[in-house]
Amino acid sequence: MNGLARKGLWKHRTPPYGYTREIPTEDGGVIYLDVPQIVPEQVAIIKRIEELYLSGQSMRGIAVMLNLDKTPPPIGSAWSAASVTNIMHNPFYCGWIVWGLRRNQKVYDPKTMRFVTRGVPVPAYATMLASQVRRPTLDDFLAHRDILVADGVVIEKGQHEPICTEERRRQIDREIEARLLGTGRGASTSAALPRLFTGLMKCAECGSTMYPRANKNGRIYYCCSRYREGACKTGVTVREDDILKDVEVVIHNFITPGAIDQYLDARAEQDLTGIQDAIHSTSQALKTLSGRRARWDTAYEGEVIDLQTYGQKLSELEMEHERLQKTLMNLQKQVAFQQNHKERREQLLHSAETFPALTTKNRATVKQRLRTLIQCIIIDSGKIVEIKFFQ
Repeated sequence: MNGLARKGLWKHRTPPYGYTREIPTEDGGVIYLDVPQIVPEQVAIIKRIEELYLSGQSMRGIAVMLNLDKTPPPIGSAWSAASVTNIMHNPFYCGWIVWGLRRNQKVYDPKTMRFVTRGVPVPAYATMLASQVRRPTLDDFLAHRDILVADGVVIEKGQHEPICTEERRRQIDREIEARLLGTGRGASTSAALPRLFTGLMKCAECGSTMYPRANKNGRIYYCCSRYREGACKTGVTVREDDILKDVEVVIHNFITPGAIDQYLDARAEQDLTGIQDAIHSTSQALKTLSGRRARWDTAYEGEVIDLQTYGQKLSELEMEHERLQKTLMNLQKQVAFQQNHKERREQLLHSAETFPALTTKNRATVKQRLRTLIQCIIIDSGKIVEIKFFQ
């Protein structure tokens, strides 16, 4: 079905809110169009949502207003902040189709103690999400297009009529980014002091993200997000000021080519081990395809299956072979990337050398720079045990 997405067509029966594929006929039937058509009443609601957000309303506030006006929601019985957020971030509305970011996989659910099918981000998209604390924008998808496409993601111009322009979408994305940094129109008094390490700090005990909280004196602390649920025993809180001092010391000691090379070598050794294991698993999967082909050949020759089933199975094997080959090529590119230190060393050195000192007025700048330099901070018993820099 990815072939439809590559042609700029929507793959499922129901397109995003604001569009429809169903055209009623005179005899009471329904015709399904290949290209989704605009629903004017819903488009007016989408444009109202954009105007409200750019005027300073929050996602939750917009949802409340729509419910008070008894506006029909996309799904369910009421609007929510999540449904508004999905509309604000969907590149489909500005004419693009992004498809295949997640694939269904069997994963173990410890609550039910059984394997369940869930949508898991493809490796390239998972790496992209790990480097951000917000949902990816259209520009993010276009900037990472080659890597995502190599992993089977489809990013193409759609044949449908866009509801807003790409510039309008970028204006909304800039406002979302500004609010995350505490400088947007909808930024509240508490958000005027951005939490510097939101999404960066991880609990060493359970691996969960540590969330920020401010006390009555305005001091910001971080605590494990699973502690209150009883799923983590680490209830130690960490002051943001103390963590920032330690991070500044680490960054200062990091700004020598020797130290950066040593760090990159250690990270590359860890990452290459995982990549080589993935290459081995993919290669083994490729080898099993020939055995599966031989079994289907035998089944057809023995008249166990008919010609139609035989052709279907061969087609599935061919698609699986193509997917595994693409995965193998992507993994080999990652190996080459890990082994090349020069460009990454220069980027890290520049980021570390130009890291600004924190003042009252530049917290938003420091927060943004932290996200270009640091991937993750591991906290154990209130102390930093490891800082992972971006490679």
